[in-house]
Amino acid sequence: MPVPSARHPQRAPSRGYTLLELLIVVVLGGLVLAAITTVITSQVRLSRAQLLAQQRRSDWSRFTYFLANEVGEGRLVRTDTPAPTLTADGCTLPSGGALLFSVSVPIATDTGNPEERNVHFYTTGTGTNTAIFRCGPPIQTSGRLNSATTTFTPARLLAGIPITAAVDANNVSVTLTPSITGANIVPFAVRTRSILIP
Repeated sequence: MPVPSARHPQRAPSRGYTLLELLIVVVLGGLVLAAITTVITSQVRLSRAQLLAQQRRSDWSRFTYFLANEVGEGRLVRTDTPAPTLTADGCTLPSGGALLFSVSVPIATDTGNPEERNVHFYTTGTGTNTAIFRCGPPIQTSGRLNSATTTFTPARLLAGIPITAAVDANNVSVTLTPSITGANIVPFAVRTRSILIP
């Protein structure tokens, strides 16, 4: 019987992994990785949808707050303002734009006699490309409308939320209804009322 030498100790035969075992581990690892990726991707999409919905709700809230103040100072609200009136007021409805409503606002002048000025709200684009603009006397830092200016620059108030406007029969209130679609987005409506000034 041969005696093992001290230089080369005899080892027990080692057994490695077979090709089949390695393939099974790779396949199982791939399935686990695919499942994890799917879960993470769906969470990211859900987070984006929730963030977009929250942003739209926040934008709508600021928009309706602004309108409640602006329309609240007005005397009349109407949806049938003719294009010549828009032009005379220093506003031009852009091609493809649609007038939502106009507010007739009494503005104090230097003479002490209030004069009527119109503030127009119109929309451009469709769907999520909709933008809502305000065209009328600029608002000063005091919150009052600037009666001295006759040239108006349209200001974009809201984007991405298409709305419709309906004015009541007495022309003293307007109901704004957004048509929002998408995951986790609830439609909003606001009813603002203008103050009748004798």
